[in-house]
Amino acid sequence: MADTSLLQQQQQQQPAPPQTPRQHRRRRRVGAAAASFAAAAASALIVCLAVSSSGRRDIIRGPNYSGGAPAHHQMALFPTAATTTTTTTTTTTEQTYSYPHQRRQMRRLEEMAEEDAVDVGQDMDERHHHLDDGGGDGTEEPLSEDAGQDSDAEPDAEPEPEPELELSTAVESIAEEDQIFRGQEMAERLRPRPMLSFAANATKQFAHLHHMKTGGTSINSMLRCALSRARQLYQEAQTPPDMDADADTVDGAHDGSRRTRTGQTLPFYSLEECSHSRYLSCINDNSTSAQSCRSSIASASVMQYCAPLHQMSHFDWLDADIVSVIRHPVDRVWSMFRFQTKSCFRCTPLLDIYRHIEEGTLDEFCGEKGCGGVCMPQLLNHETRNLLTDAWDENDSGGESLSTDEEKLSEALSNLNSRVTLVGVTDELPVFAEMLGKVFPWLAETVTAEGLGMAIEGDGASRRKLRRKTTATEPAVCSLPHANASPKNNRCAPGDKHWDLPDEPDEETREAILRHNQLDLKIYEAAKARFQLQKQALDLQE
Repeated sequence: MADTSLLQQQQQQQPAPPQTPRQHRRRRRVGAAAASFAAAAASALIVCLAVSSSGRRDIIRGPNYSGGAPAHHQMALFPTAATTTTTTTTTTTEQTYSYPHQRRQMRRLEEMAEEDAVDVGQDMDERHHHLDDGGGDGTEEPLSEDAGQDSDAEPDAEPEPEPELELSTAVESIAEEDQIFRGQEMAERLRPRPMLSFAANATKQFAHLHHMKTGGTSINSMLRCALSRARQLYQEAQTPPDMDADADTVDGAHDGSRRTRTGQTLPFYSLEECSHSRYLSCINDNSTSAQSCRSSIASASVMQYCAPLHQMSHFDWLDADIVSVIRHPVDRVWSMFRFQTKSCFRCTPLLDIYRHIEEGTLDEFCGEKGCGGVCMPQLLNHETRNLLTDAWDENDSGGESLSTDEEKLSEALSNLNSRVTLVGVTDELPVFAEMLGKVFPWLAETVTAEGLGMAIEGDGASRRKLRRKTTATEPAVCSLPHANASPKNNRCAPGDKHWDLPDEPDEETREAILRHNQLDLKIYEAAKARFQLQKQALDLQE
Protein backbone atom coordinates (compact mmCIF):
# COMPACT_ATOMS: atom_id res chain seq x y z
CA MET A 1 0.00 0.00 0.00
CA ALA A 2 2.88 2.39 0.83
CA ASP A 3 4.41 1.79 -2.58
CA THR A 4 1.08 2.54 -4.20
CA SER A 5 0.65 5.84 -2.29
CA LEU A 6 4.19 6.91 -3.20
CA LEU A 7 3.51 6.19 -6.87
CA GLN A 8 0.30 8.23 -6.76
CA GLN A 9 2.14 11.18 -5.15
CA GLN A 10 4.82 11.05 -7.87
CA GLN A 11 2.17 11.03 -10.55
CA GLN A 12 0.40 14.02 -8.93
CA GLN A 13 3.68 16.00 -8.70
CA GLN A 14 4.57 15.32 -12.32
CA PRO A 15 3.55 18.31 -14.47
CA ALA A 16 0.89 17.69 -17.06
CA PRO A 17 2.21 17.59 -20.62
CA PRO A 18 1.44 20.65 -22.74
CA GLN A 19 -1.60 20.37 -24.95
CA THR A 20 -1.61 20.75 -28.68
CA PRO A 21 -4.03 23.27 -30.23
CA ARG A 22 -6.23 20.43 -31.40
CA GLN A 23 -6.38 18.83 -27.96
CA HIS A 24 -7.15 22.24 -26.46
CA ARG A 25 -10.10 22.76 -28.86
CA ARG A 26 -11.46 19.31 -28.07
CA ARG A 27 -11.20 19.91 -24.30
CA ARG A 28 -12.94 23.30 -24.74
CA ARG A 29 -15.76 21.74 -26.75
CA VAL A 30 -16.30 19.07 -24.12
CA GLY A 31 -16.50 21.72 -21.39
CA ALA A 32 -18.90 23.85 -23.41
CA ALA A 33 -21.14 20.88 -24.09
CA ALA A 34 -21.21 19.98 -20.40
CA ALA A 35 -22.10 23.55 -19.48
CA SER A 36 -24.85 23.62 -22.10
CA PHE A 37 -26.40 20.42 -20.81
CA ALA A 38 -26.22 21.75 -17.23
CA ALA A 39 -27.96 24.97 -18.28
CA ALA A 40 -30.66 23.04 -20.09
CA ALA A 41 -31.26 20.87 -17.04
CA ALA A 42 -31.50 23.95 -14.81
CA SER A 43 -34.01 25.58 -17.20
CA ALA A 44 -36.16 22.49 -17.22
CA LEU A 45 -36.11 22.41 -13.42
CA ILE A 46 -37.17 26.06 -13.23
CA VAL A 47 -40.08 25.41 -15.62
CA CYS A 48 -41.23 22.42 -13.60
CA LEU A 49 -41.06 24.41 -10.37
CA ALA A 50 -43.01 27.27 -11.93
CA VAL A 51 -45.69 24.96 -13.18
CA SER A 52 -45.85 23.14 -9.87
CA SER A 53 -46.08 26.34 -7.84
CA SER A 54 -49.00 27.66 -9.94
CA GLY A 55 -50.83 24.36 -9.59
CA ARG A 56 -51.15 23.89 -13.32
CA ARG A 57 -49.60 20.43 -13.91
CA ASP A 58 -51.96 19.86 -16.83
CA ILE A 59 -49.38 21.49 -19.11
CA ILE A 60 -48.18 18.00 -19.84
CA ARG A 61 -51.43 17.34 -21.62
CA GLY A 62 -50.06 18.94 -24.72
CA PRO A 63 -49.92 22.12 -26.78
CA ASN A 64 -53.70 22.47 -27.12
CA TYR A 65 -54.14 23.08 -23.44
CA SER A 66 -55.73 26.58 -23.20
CA GLY A 67 -54.68 27.59 -19.72
CA GLY A 68 -51.69 27.21 -17.50
CA ALA A 69 -48.12 27.97 -18.34
CA PRO A 70 -47.15 30.88 -20.53
CA ALA A 71 -46.88 30.31 -24.23
CA HIS A 72 -43.09 30.19 -24.26
CA HIS A 73 -43.16 27.38 -21.68
CA GLN A 74 -45.55 25.44 -23.87
CA MET A 75 -43.37 25.95 -26.92
CA ALA A 76 -40.30 24.77 -25.04
CA LEU A 77 -41.95 21.53 -24.03
CA PHE A 78 -44.26 20.82 -26.99
CA PRO A 79 -43.27 22.48 -30.29
CA THR A 80 -46.38 23.16 -32.37
CA ALA A 81 -47.06 24.02 -35.97
CA ALA A 82 -46.76 27.65 -34.99
CA THR A 83 -43.20 27.05 -33.78
CA THR A 84 -41.96 25.30 -36.97
CA THR A 85 -41.31 26.78 -40.39
CA THR A 86 -41.23 24.71 -43.57
CA THR A 87 -40.08 26.02 -46.96
CA THR A 88 -41.90 25.08 -50.16
CA THR A 89 -38.72 24.29 -52.06
CA THR A 90 -37.24 21.79 -49.61
CA THR A 91 -38.47 19.05 -47.36
CA THR A 92 -36.34 20.02 -44.34
CA THR A 93 -38.01 21.29 -41.16
CA GLU A 94 -36.37 23.92 -38.93
CA GLN A 95 -37.39 24.17 -35.28
CA THR A 96 -37.15 27.54 -33.47
CA TYR A 97 -36.22 27.96 -29.84
CA SER A 98 -37.69 30.65 -27.58
CA TYR A 99 -35.11 30.71 -24.78
CA PRO A 100 -31.89 32.64 -25.42
CA HIS A 101 -29.78 29.91 -23.80
CA GLN A 102 -31.27 27.37 -26.22
CA ARG A 103 -30.27 29.49 -29.18
CA ARG A 104 -26.76 29.86 -27.74
CA GLN A 105 -26.49 26.08 -27.29
CA MET A 106 -27.48 25.45 -30.89
CA ARG A 107 -24.96 27.96 -32.20
CA ARG A 108 -22.26 26.39 -30.06
CA LEU A 109 -23.11 22.91 -31.33
CA GLU A 110 -22.89 24.15 -34.93
CA GLU A 111 -19.45 25.70 -34.23
CA MET A 112 -18.25 22.44 -32.68
CA ALA A 113 -19.41 20.50 -35.76
CA GLU A 114 -17.53 22.92 -38.03
CA GLU A 115 -14.36 22.55 -35.93
CA ASP A 116 -14.66 18.76 -36.06
CA ALA A 117 -14.94 18.91 -39.85
CA VAL A 118 -11.80 21.06 -40.04
CA ASP A 119 -9.90 18.64 -37.76
CA VAL A 120 -10.92 15.63 -39.87
CA GLY A 121 -9.80 17.40 -43.03
CA GLN A 122 -6.43 18.23 -41.48
CA ASP A 123 -5.97 14.62 -40.38
CA MET A 124 -6.68 13.34 -43.89
CA ASP A 125 -4.29 15.89 -45.44
CA GLU A 126 -1.51 14.87 -43.07
CA ARG A 127 -2.03 11.15 -43.80
CA HIS A 128 -2.07 11.66 -47.57
CA HIS A 129 1.03 13.84 -47.34
CA HIS A 130 2.81 11.17 -45.29
CA LEU A 131 1.87 8.42 -47.74
CA ASP A 132 2.86 10.47 -50.80
CA ASP A 133 6.34 11.14 -49.35
CA GLY A 134 6.79 7.50 -48.38
CA GLY A 135 7.13 8.39 -44.72
CA GLY A 136 10.64 9.84 -45.33
CA ASP A 137 12.33 12.83 -43.79
CA GLY A 138 10.59 16.17 -44.05
CA THR A 139 7.06 14.79 -43.71
CA GLU A 140 4.86 15.82 -40.85
CA GLU A 141 4.12 12.87 -38.64
CA PRO A 142 0.60 12.57 -37.23
CA LEU A 143 0.23 13.75 -33.67
CA SER A 144 0.13 10.95 -31.12
CA GLU A 145 -1.03 10.70 -27.56
CA ASP A 146 2.61 11.00 -26.42
CA ALA A 147 3.22 14.32 -28.24
CA GLY A 148 4.74 16.99 -25.97
CA GLN A 149 5.55 14.65 -23.12
CA ASP A 150 8.83 14.90 -21.25
CA SER A 151 11.51 13.02 -23.14
CA ASP A 152 12.92 11.76 -19.85
CA ALA A 153 9.67 10.06 -18.97
CA GLU A 154 9.82 6.33 -19.45
CA PRO A 155 7.23 5.30 -22.05
CA ASP A 156 4.79 2.56 -21.26
CA ALA A 157 6.01 -0.80 -22.51
CA GLU A 158 3.95 -1.95 -25.50
CA PRO A 159 2.63 -5.51 -25.35
CA GLU A 160 4.48 -7.89 -27.60
CA PRO A 161 2.39 -8.74 -30.63
CA GLU A 162 1.17 -12.30 -30.82
CA PRO A 163 2.91 -14.31 -33.55
CA GLU A 164 0.74 -14.33 -36.62
CA LEU A 165 0.18 -17.52 -38.56
CA GLU A 166 1.67 -17.15 -42.02
CA LEU A 167 -0.87 -17.20 -44.82
CA SER A 168 0.80 -20.10 -46.59
CA THR A 169 0.75 -22.17 -43.39
CA ALA A 170 -2.92 -21.38 -42.84
CA VAL A 171 -3.79 -22.34 -46.39
CA GLU A 172 -1.86 -25.60 -46.08
CA SER A 173 -3.64 -26.39 -42.81
CA ILE A 174 -7.06 -25.78 -44.34
CA ALA A 175 -6.16 -27.84 -47.41
CA GLU A 176 -4.93 -30.69 -45.21
CA GLU A 177 -8.16 -30.70 -43.17
CA ASP A 178 -10.21 -30.57 -46.36
CA GLN A 179 -8.24 -33.48 -47.80
CA ILE A 180 -8.88 -35.55 -44.68
CA PHE A 181 -12.60 -34.80 -44.82
CA ARG A 182 -12.79 -35.62 -48.52
CA GLY A 183 -10.90 -38.85 -47.89
CA GLN A 184 -13.38 -39.86 -45.19
CA GLU A 185 -16.27 -39.00 -47.48
CA MET A 186 -14.73 -41.05 -50.30
CA ALA A 187 -14.13 -44.00 -47.97
CA GLU A 188 -17.84 -44.03 -47.14
CA ARG A 189 -18.69 -43.78 -50.83
CA LEU A 190 -16.42 -46.73 -51.69
CA ARG A 191 -17.66 -49.19 -49.10
CA PRO A 192 -17.52 -52.74 -50.57
CA ARG A 193 -20.55 -53.66 -52.66
CA PRO A 194 -22.29 -56.98 -52.12
CA MET A 195 -22.08 -59.70 -54.71
CA LEU A 196 -24.16 -59.10 -57.83
CA SER A 197 -27.62 -60.55 -57.66
CA PHE A 198 -28.23 -63.68 -59.73
CA ALA A 199 -31.99 -63.13 -59.86
CA ALA A 200 -33.39 -63.17 -63.37
CA ASN A 201 -34.93 -59.71 -62.96
CA ALA A 202 -31.77 -58.17 -61.43
CA THR A 203 -30.63 -56.14 -64.44
CA LYS A 204 -28.45 -53.07 -64.97
CA GLN A 205 -26.17 -53.65 -61.99
CA PHE A 206 -22.66 -52.86 -63.22
CA ALA A 207 -21.26 -51.05 -66.27
CA HIS A 208 -17.83 -50.27 -67.65
CA LEU A 209 -17.67 -46.97 -69.55
CA HIS A 210 -14.84 -47.73 -71.96
CA HIS A 211 -12.84 -45.00 -73.71
CA MET A 212 -10.75 -46.37 -76.56
CA LYS A 213 -7.03 -46.87 -75.85
CA THR A 214 -7.23 -46.32 -72.11
CA GLY A 215 -6.64 -49.92 -71.02
CA GLY A 216 -10.34 -50.71 -71.18
CA THR A 217 -9.86 -53.93 -73.14
CA SER A 218 -7.68 -55.27 -70.31
CA ILE A 219 -10.39 -54.33 -67.81
CA ASN A 220 -12.99 -56.10 -69.98
CA SER A 221 -10.89 -59.28 -69.98
CA MET A 222 -10.71 -59.20 -66.20
CA LEU A 223 -14.44 -58.46 -66.03
CA ARG A 224 -15.40 -61.42 -68.23
CA CYS A 225 -13.15 -63.72 -66.21
CA ALA A 226 -14.72 -62.57 -62.93
CA LEU A 227 -18.26 -63.07 -64.27
CA SER A 228 -17.49 -66.58 -65.47
CA ARG A 229 -15.91 -67.42 -62.13
CA ALA A 230 -18.89 -66.03 -60.18
CA ARG A 231 -21.31 -68.10 -62.27
CA GLN A 232 -19.21 -71.21 -61.63
CA LEU A 233 -19.09 -70.65 -57.88
CA TYR A 234 -22.78 -69.86 -57.69
CA GLN A 235 -23.79 -72.91 -59.72
CA GLU A 236 -21.64 -75.23 -57.64
CA ALA A 237 -23.08 -73.77 -54.46
CA GLN A 238 -26.63 -74.37 -55.69
CA THR A 239 -26.08 -77.85 -57.21
CA PRO A 240 -26.50 -80.96 -54.99
CA PRO A 241 -23.19 -82.87 -54.63
CA ASP A 242 -24.57 -85.98 -56.32
CA MET A 243 -25.53 -84.04 -59.47
CA ASP A 244 -23.13 -83.03 -62.20
CA ALA A 245 -22.74 -79.28 -62.14
CA ASP A 246 -22.97 -79.15 -65.93
CA ALA A 247 -25.96 -81.44 -66.29
CA ASP A 248 -28.75 -78.90 -66.03
CA THR A 249 -27.53 -75.72 -67.68
CA VAL A 250 -28.25 -74.03 -70.94
CA ASP A 251 -26.32 -71.48 -72.88
CA GLY A 252 -27.18 -67.88 -72.14
CA ALA A 253 -26.21 -64.70 -73.97
CA HIS A 254 -23.83 -64.51 -76.92
CA ASP A 255 -20.81 -64.28 -74.58
CA GLY A 256 -21.39 -67.82 -73.21
CA SER A 257 -23.01 -66.90 -69.90
CA ARG A 258 -24.74 -69.86 -68.20
CA ARG A 259 -28.29 -70.04 -66.94
CA THR A 260 -28.82 -72.31 -63.94
CA ARG A 261 -31.66 -74.79 -63.47
CA THR A 262 -33.43 -72.28 -61.19
CA GLY A 263 -33.58 -69.73 -64.01
CA GLN A 264 -31.05 -67.40 -62.39
CA THR A 265 -28.34 -65.87 -64.54
CA LEU A 266 -25.78 -63.08 -64.75
CA PRO A 267 -25.87 -61.95 -68.41
CA PHE A 268 -23.23 -59.67 -69.91
CA TYR A 269 -23.61 -57.52 -73.02
CA SER A 270 -21.43 -55.05 -74.92
CA LEU A 271 -22.21 -52.02 -77.07
CA GLU A 272 -19.17 -50.76 -78.96
CA GLU A 273 -18.98 -47.63 -81.06
CA CYS A 274 -15.94 -48.99 -82.88
CA SER A 275 -18.29 -51.54 -84.52
CA HIS A 276 -19.92 -48.51 -86.01
CA SER A 277 -22.56 -49.96 -88.30
CA ARG A 278 -23.82 -52.37 -85.61
CA TYR A 279 -23.75 -49.55 -83.07
CA LEU A 280 -25.86 -47.22 -85.22
CA SER A 281 -28.26 -50.04 -86.10
CA CYS A 282 -28.82 -50.90 -82.42
CA ILE A 283 -29.64 -47.28 -81.62
CA ASN A 284 -31.73 -46.26 -84.62
CA ASP A 285 -32.99 -49.22 -86.67
CA ASN A 286 -36.11 -51.34 -86.31
CA SER A 287 -34.55 -54.45 -87.81
CA THR A 288 -34.70 -57.79 -86.03
CA SER A 289 -31.03 -57.60 -85.10
CA ALA A 290 -31.45 -54.06 -83.75
CA GLN A 291 -34.41 -55.10 -81.62
CA SER A 292 -32.43 -58.07 -80.32
CA CYS A 293 -29.56 -55.73 -79.43
CA ARG A 294 -31.82 -53.41 -77.47
CA SER A 295 -33.47 -56.34 -75.71
CA SER A 296 -30.08 -57.69 -74.66
CA ILE A 297 -29.08 -54.30 -73.28
CA ALA A 298 -32.32 -54.07 -71.30
CA SER A 299 -31.94 -57.55 -69.75
CA ALA A 300 -28.18 -57.51 -69.06
CA SER A 301 -26.84 -57.43 -65.52
CA VAL A 302 -23.39 -56.22 -66.59
CA MET A 303 -22.53 -54.02 -69.58
CA GLN A 304 -19.53 -52.70 -71.41
CA TYR A 305 -20.30 -49.37 -73.09
CA CYS A 306 -17.59 -48.36 -75.51
CA ALA A 307 -19.82 -45.44 -76.38
CA PRO A 308 -20.86 -42.00 -75.07
CA LEU A 309 -22.54 -41.77 -71.71
CA HIS A 310 -25.65 -40.28 -73.25
CA GLN A 311 -26.29 -43.66 -74.88
CA MET A 312 -26.22 -45.23 -71.42
CA SER A 313 -28.83 -42.65 -70.48
CA HIS A 314 -30.80 -43.54 -73.60
CA PHE A 315 -30.93 -47.17 -72.46
CA ASP A 316 -31.61 -46.22 -68.83
CA TRP A 317 -28.31 -47.53 -67.41
CA LEU A 318 -27.15 -44.49 -65.42
CA ASP A 319 -28.21 -45.93 -62.05
CA ALA A 320 -25.78 -48.84 -62.34
CA ASP A 321 -22.38 -48.86 -60.63
CA ILE A 322 -20.22 -47.34 -63.36
CA VAL A 323 -16.42 -47.61 -63.55
CA SER A 324 -14.19 -45.88 -66.08
CA VAL A 325 -10.49 -45.39 -66.85
CA ILE A 326 -9.12 -42.02 -68.02
CA ARG A 327 -5.83 -41.52 -69.85
CA HIS A 328 -3.69 -38.46 -70.56
CA PRO A 329 -4.84 -37.16 -73.98
CA VAL A 330 -1.35 -37.15 -75.51
CA ASP A 331 -0.77 -40.79 -74.58
CA ARG A 332 -4.26 -41.87 -75.60
CA VAL A 333 -4.32 -40.11 -78.99
CA TRP A 334 -0.82 -41.29 -79.88
CA SER A 335 -1.73 -44.86 -78.90
CA MET A 336 -4.86 -44.65 -81.04
CA PHE A 337 -2.81 -43.36 -83.97
CA ARG A 338 -0.33 -46.21 -83.66
CA PHE A 339 -3.16 -48.73 -83.33
CA GLN A 340 -5.15 -47.56 -86.38
CA THR A 341 -2.37 -46.05 -88.47
CA LYS A 342 -3.59 -47.55 -91.74
CA SER A 343 -7.30 -48.34 -91.36
CA CYS A 344 -8.24 -45.00 -89.78
CA PHE A 345 -5.47 -42.56 -90.65
CA ARG A 346 -4.27 -43.93 -93.99
CA CYS A 347 -0.61 -43.96 -93.05
CA THR A 348 -0.61 -40.15 -92.85
CA PRO A 349 1.50 -38.40 -90.19
CA LEU A 350 -0.70 -37.25 -87.32
CA LEU A 351 0.62 -33.70 -87.55
CA ASP A 352 -0.60 -33.49 -91.17
CA ILE A 353 -4.07 -34.66 -90.14
CA TYR A 354 -4.27 -31.95 -87.49
CA ARG A 355 -3.21 -29.39 -90.08
CA HIS A 356 -6.13 -30.51 -92.29
CA ILE A 357 -8.47 -30.08 -89.32
CA GLU A 358 -7.14 -26.60 -88.56
CA GLU A 359 -7.29 -25.45 -92.19
CA GLY A 360 -10.74 -26.91 -92.79
CA THR A 361 -9.51 -29.21 -95.56
CA LEU A 362 -10.36 -32.54 -93.95
CA ASP A 363 -12.72 -33.42 -96.80
CA GLU A 364 -9.79 -33.32 -99.19
CA PHE A 365 -7.93 -35.76 -97.01
CA CYS A 366 -10.89 -38.10 -96.55
CA GLY A 367 -11.84 -38.18 -100.25
CA GLU A 368 -14.95 -39.94 -101.54
CA LYS A 369 -15.07 -42.44 -98.69
CA GLY A 370 -15.39 -39.63 -96.21
CA CYS A 371 -14.25 -39.53 -92.59
CA GLY A 372 -17.35 -40.86 -90.92
CA GLY A 373 -17.25 -43.31 -88.09
CA VAL A 374 -15.14 -43.04 -85.01
CA CYS A 375 -11.69 -42.28 -86.45
CA MET A 376 -11.56 -38.48 -86.46
CA PRO A 377 -13.54 -37.98 -83.22
CA GLN A 378 -10.81 -39.98 -81.50
CA LEU A 379 -8.42 -37.08 -82.07
CA LEU A 380 -10.65 -34.36 -80.56
CA ASN A 381 -11.58 -34.51 -76.85
CA HIS A 382 -12.90 -38.06 -77.12
CA GLU A 383 -13.05 -38.69 -73.35
CA THR A 384 -14.98 -35.49 -72.69
CA ARG A 385 -17.47 -36.44 -75.39
CA ASN A 386 -17.94 -39.89 -73.82
CA LEU A 387 -18.72 -38.35 -70.42
CA LEU A 388 -21.64 -36.25 -71.65
CA THR A 389 -25.25 -37.16 -70.98
CA ASP A 390 -26.19 -34.63 -73.67
CA ALA A 391 -25.08 -35.07 -77.26
CA TRP A 392 -21.70 -33.63 -78.28
CA ASP A 393 -23.08 -32.12 -81.50
CA GLU A 394 -25.78 -32.60 -84.11
CA ASN A 395 -23.97 -35.66 -85.45
CA ASP A 396 -24.55 -37.54 -82.19
CA SER A 397 -28.00 -39.02 -81.85
CA GLY A 398 -30.05 -38.90 -78.69
CA GLY A 399 -30.42 -35.66 -76.78
CA GLU A 400 -29.81 -31.95 -77.17
CA SER A 401 -26.30 -30.89 -78.08
CA LEU A 402 -24.21 -28.51 -75.98
CA SER A 403 -23.01 -25.33 -77.62
CA THR A 404 -19.84 -24.21 -75.82
CA ASP A 405 -16.69 -25.89 -74.57
CA GLU A 406 -17.41 -24.54 -71.08
CA GLU A 407 -20.79 -26.28 -71.01
CA LYS A 408 -19.29 -29.53 -72.26
CA LEU A 409 -16.46 -29.51 -69.74
CA SER A 410 -18.78 -28.60 -66.87
CA GLU A 411 -21.18 -31.44 -67.62
CA ALA A 412 -18.38 -33.97 -68.19
CA LEU A 413 -16.72 -33.11 -64.89
CA SER A 414 -20.04 -33.27 -63.07
CA ASN A 415 -20.79 -36.72 -64.51
CA LEU A 416 -17.30 -37.96 -63.70
CA ASN A 417 -17.80 -36.93 -60.09
CA SER A 418 -21.41 -37.94 -59.53
CA ARG A 419 -22.15 -40.83 -61.92
CA VAL A 420 -18.88 -42.77 -62.01
CA THR A 421 -18.48 -44.91 -58.90
CA LEU A 422 -14.80 -45.69 -59.36
CA VAL A 423 -12.34 -43.79 -61.58
CA GLY A 424 -9.06 -45.22 -62.85
CA VAL A 425 -6.08 -43.77 -64.69
CA THR A 426 -4.15 -45.72 -67.28
CA ASP A 427 -0.73 -44.90 -65.87
CA GLU A 428 -1.72 -46.74 -62.65
CA LEU A 429 -3.90 -49.48 -64.10
CA PRO A 430 -2.68 -52.28 -61.76
CA VAL A 431 -3.64 -50.14 -58.76
CA PHE A 432 -7.06 -49.57 -60.31
CA ALA A 433 -7.49 -53.35 -60.68
CA GLU A 434 -6.73 -53.65 -56.97
CA MET A 435 -9.31 -50.95 -56.25
CA LEU A 436 -11.91 -52.88 -58.22
CA GLY A 437 -11.31 -55.94 -56.03
CA LYS A 438 -11.76 -53.88 -52.85
CA VAL A 439 -14.97 -52.10 -53.88
CA PHE A 440 -16.42 -55.01 -55.88
CA PRO A 441 -15.13 -58.20 -54.19
CA TRP A 442 -16.30 -60.41 -57.06
CA LEU A 443 -13.70 -58.61 -59.23
CA ALA A 444 -10.80 -59.47 -56.93
CA GLU A 445 -7.96 -61.52 -58.38
CA THR A 446 -8.90 -64.57 -56.24
CA VAL A 447 -12.20 -65.28 -54.48
CA THR A 448 -14.16 -68.14 -52.88
CA ALA A 449 -17.87 -68.85 -52.68
CA GLU A 450 -17.88 -68.08 -48.97
CA GLY A 451 -15.94 -64.90 -49.62
CA LEU A 452 -18.66 -63.75 -52.01
CA GLY A 453 -21.36 -64.56 -49.47
CA MET A 454 -22.80 -67.46 -51.48
CA ALA A 455 -24.73 -69.90 -49.32
CA ILE A 456 -23.95 -73.58 -49.80
CA GLU A 457 -27.20 -75.51 -49.66
CA GLY A 458 -27.77 -79.00 -48.22
CA ASP A 459 -27.02 -80.78 -44.95
CA GLY A 460 -23.65 -80.90 -43.21
CA ALA A 461 -22.43 -83.93 -45.16
CA SER A 462 -23.41 -82.32 -48.45
CA ARG A 463 -21.63 -79.09 -47.59
CA ARG A 464 -18.47 -80.95 -46.61
CA LYS A 465 -18.58 -82.98 -49.84
CA LEU A 466 -19.12 -79.82 -51.91
CA ARG A 467 -16.25 -78.06 -50.18
CA ARG A 468 -13.96 -81.00 -51.03
CA LYS A 469 -15.15 -80.81 -54.63
CA THR A 470 -14.67 -77.07 -54.98
CA THR A 471 -11.31 -77.27 -53.25
CA ALA A 472 -10.13 -79.83 -55.77
CA THR A 473 -11.09 -77.50 -58.62
CA GLU A 474 -9.84 -74.06 -57.66
CA PRO A 475 -11.76 -71.05 -59.04
CA ALA A 476 -10.09 -69.11 -61.81
CA VAL A 477 -7.56 -66.43 -60.99
CA CYS A 478 -8.65 -63.21 -62.74
CA SER A 479 -5.58 -61.04 -63.12
CA LEU A 480 -5.11 -57.96 -65.27
CA PRO A 481 -3.73 -58.80 -68.73
CA HIS A 482 -2.16 -56.47 -71.27
CA ALA A 483 -4.61 -56.63 -74.14
CA ASN A 484 -5.13 -54.87 -77.47
CA ALA A 485 -1.55 -53.74 -78.04
CA SER A 486 -0.51 -51.91 -81.19
CA PRO A 487 0.11 -54.17 -84.21
CA LYS A 488 3.62 -55.28 -84.94
CA ASN A 489 3.14 -54.57 -88.65
CA ASN A 490 0.94 -51.62 -89.59
CA ARG A 491 1.77 -52.15 -93.31
CA CYS A 492 2.43 -48.44 -93.84
CA ALA A 493 6.01 -48.72 -95.06
CA PRO A 494 6.85 -49.55 -98.70
CA GLY A 495 6.12 -53.14 -99.56
CA ASP A 496 3.47 -53.35 -96.80
CA LYS A 497 6.23 -53.31 -94.27
CA HIS A 498 5.97 -51.84 -90.79
CA TRP A 499 6.23 -48.11 -90.28
CA ASP A 500 8.12 -48.02 -87.00
CA LEU A 501 6.56 -45.28 -84.87
CA PRO A 502 8.18 -44.17 -81.59
CA ASP A 503 6.52 -44.86 -78.27
CA GLU A 504 5.99 -41.12 -77.77
CA PRO A 505 5.29 -38.35 -80.29
CA ASP A 506 7.79 -35.62 -81.10
CA GLU A 507 7.37 -32.24 -79.42
CA GLU A 508 5.55 -30.59 -82.34
CA THR A 509 3.04 -33.44 -82.60
CA ARG A 510 2.61 -33.41 -78.84
CA GLU A 511 1.73 -29.71 -78.88
CA ALA A 512 -0.79 -30.29 -81.66
CA ILE A 513 -2.49 -33.07 -79.68
CA LEU A 514 -2.71 -30.85 -76.61
CA ARG A 515 -4.02 -27.93 -78.66
CA HIS A 516 -6.95 -30.05 -79.86
CA ASN A 517 -7.61 -31.86 -76.56
CA GLN A 518 -7.66 -29.16 -73.90
CA LEU A 519 -10.96 -30.43 -72.47
CA ASP A 520 -9.61 -33.96 -72.17
CA LEU A 521 -6.54 -32.61 -70.39
CA LYS A 522 -8.75 -31.04 -67.71
CA ILE A 523 -10.74 -34.27 -67.45
CA TYR A 524 -7.52 -36.22 -66.93
CA GLU A 525 -6.33 -33.80 -64.23
CA ALA A 526 -9.64 -34.16 -62.40
CA ALA A 527 -9.50 -37.95 -62.74
CA LYS A 528 -5.93 -38.02 -61.42
CA ALA A 529 -6.95 -36.03 -58.33
CA ARG A 530 -9.96 -38.28 -57.80
CA PHE A 531 -7.76 -41.37 -58.16
CA GLN A 532 -5.36 -40.14 -55.47
CA LEU A 533 -8.32 -39.56 -53.15
CA GLN A 534 -9.55 -43.10 -53.83
CA LYS A 535 -6.11 -44.49 -52.99
CA GLN A 536 -6.22 -42.65 -49.68
CA ALA A 537 -9.75 -43.87 -48.92
CA LEU A 538 -8.91 -47.50 -49.76
CA ASP A 539 -5.55 -47.42 -47.96
CA LEU A 540 -3.57 -48.03 -51.15
CA GLN A 541 -1.03 -45.25 -50.66
CA GLU A 542 2.53 -46.14 -51.60
